[in-house]
Amino acid sequence: MNHYLLSNLIFIMMICFNADANHRLARDPFNLTDSISCTEQTNQLLAQIQSWQLNGIIQSQHNNYYQIWLTSTQQWLAIINSEIPPMLLPWQIKTLTNDNVVWQANLAQYCQDSIVWMMPLNK
Repeated sequence: MNHYLLSNLIFIMMICFNADANHRLARDPFNLTDSISCTEQTNQLLAQIQSWQLNGIIQSQHNNYYQIWLTSTQQWLAIINSEIPPMLLPWQIKTLTNDNVVWQANLAQYCQDSIVWMMPLNK
């Protein structure tokens, strides 16, 4: 009798734990259950990158070190050797020249696409 009671108690605890875990998963900000359209993603990512202006690039003679300076509404941002800060993710540097930076961002997997943005030097 005790064995039967103990196994039922463990089974009920497992159900409660599973329900709690599912509830916590639903509140996870990185677990987006509502998908947005590919067009909306593109618009949001372009608005994100277009709010920044390129103010300069510093490169070493052998191009093994560079620093990119961006500004946005009285805020400065330095990017060193492709270390993208969290506020610009998922953007990545595709190409870099003396007068512009070409950025690329991958959309969600269900879009199976990426977007490219060229940021010219702010003169």
